[in-house]
Amino acid sequence: MGRGICFYKINTCMDNNPLSFRRQYEPLIIQLSKNADVFSEMFIRTGEDSAYKAYRSYVKMICDLKDMIVAEEARQEKDSE
Repeated sequence: MGRGICFYKINTCMDNNPLSFRRQYEPLIIQLSKNADVFSEMFIRTGEDSAYKAYRSYVKMICDLKDMIVAEEARQEKDSE
């Protein structure tokens, strides 16, 4: 998965809310997005390649996390049938 980011279930107890699995990852996605914004702004101001690489790394972590969430929700839906 992402470099330096551990994708784990924050809360293993699931309720009947179909968004409960997704919601537990919101704080992490928000923080990763803020970090990406910082490096995006840094790249625009300085043009540094390292800032662009850091930005792309955060975007990849966000995409990987979202893909994992969608896959897990699909698995949970299939298991509940």
